[in-house]
Amino acid sequence: MASKKYEPDPDHFPDEFDQVGMDDPDFDPKPKALDPVYAERIAAYERDCADGAGSATACHHLAEFKGVVLNQWREAARLFEGACNHTRSEYLTPGCVDMGDGTEAYPAACFNMAKLAFSGQKPTIVPQSDAVASKYFERACNPGGHTPSCYHLAMLKLAGNGVARDTPQALKLLEEACEENEAISCYQLSGLLLRKSQPNGEATEKSIDDKLGVSRDPEKAAELLEKGCNMGHAPACFNLSVLYKNGDDGVKADPKKFAIFKSITENLIKQQGGKIEGTQAL
Repeated sequence: MASKKYEPDPDHFPDEFDQVGMDDPDFDPKPKALDPVYAERIAAYERDCADGAGSATACHHLAEFKGVVLNQWREAARLFEGACNHTRSEYLTPGCVDMGDGTEAYPAACFNMAKLAFSGQKPTIVPQSDAVASKYFERACNPGGHTPSCYHLAMLKLAGNGVARDTPQALKLLEEACEENEAISCYQLSGLLLRKSQPNGEATEKSIDDKLGVSRDPEKAAELLEKGCNMGHAPACFNLSVLYKNGDDGVKADPKKFAIFKSITENLIKQQGGKIEGTQAL
């Protein structure tokens, strides 16, 4: 069975990183005057970054300003790259992770470089490449501990996009990210544990399919969905309500719990401005 190409969830890229066009004719290259406090902070970042030779943390924050506010993505990418692969001095820069090879990494900078490569939205600067993105996600995730990077790396490994397909490692990454309160990782892992066997496949009754080889575990899925729901992830609440509505192996149908999680789902949808993908009508 051909694996479906993993596509990123734009809602999981939490900032405005990919919403500014590279050559937007309506973009004003001369931004309005900055708030004095903000301007002072940016000046401090520029000073501390020292054109890449100084603090990796400062360079990362300066890069976000250069890209999102000034639309200078080429310079932003240069600074992100430098902050992700920064030569370590005697002391580890605050916020950075020692990579053990004489360099340090500011995980969010690696994540932003991964986003550039993954999305391909700035192709004249960083061409689209799942393989390149996976390397940046890997650096941010391990040993960086950046859970959004771990999630995206897991999904690439699960689909075999840009990296060798590695289901056990993907599941491990999702579980660890879920433990660190990355709600979408809890949701995705629960989905794997709830999937049915392919009707024409050779999978056993408890297996998703031959290629993934993941055993169904509705009880564990319910725990993961509840954790995701408790973090305000509406699709997790929705799936949990469906699980209690219909029941499954080891999970009894429970009208009261169904009503509770149905109500939570509906409230989250209202709070977030309307219909959310993955939350069809109950």
